[in-house]
Amino acid sequence: MHVVEEESTELILGVDVRPGNRAESEQTAPLLEEIVKDTGVEIDELVGDMTPGDSDTRSAVEATGAKMIAKVPPAMNLGSPKTDFVRDPEAPSATCPAGSTTTDARPERDHKGRPTQRLHFAIEVCSGCALCALHS
Repeated sequence: MHVVEEESTELILGVDVRPGNRAESEQTAPLLEEIVKDTGVEIDELVGDMTPGDSDTRSAVEATGAKMIAKVPPAMNLGSPKTDFVRDPEAPSATCPAGSTTTDARPERDHKGRPTQRLHFAIEVCSGCALCALHS
């Protein structure tokens, strides 16, 4: 179930009830659009739990003009969660928990076949790292 409320007044702006076997995130952006259409209230920020924090939902919410604030679902990267890396998508670059930084961005396709970039760390950097050895 989604409930969208105005934070300072706790006024409920919209509710969406879905079957338990459906993804929660797929209705997030359409609910925001419905609220704007029905109430005229523009939503600047949407605060959610981890469920709507995936990149597809973030993109859909940001396309409505709202900023998505939610934890990114954890994803493992050779034993280290992606959340342990400091990422700069503008550069693009990533710094690992041990402090090594890479800017080696290579074009790839994500699990849905969309073009994206993946940052790669050099084997020479990771092979001698004590943190990487812990995850082997």
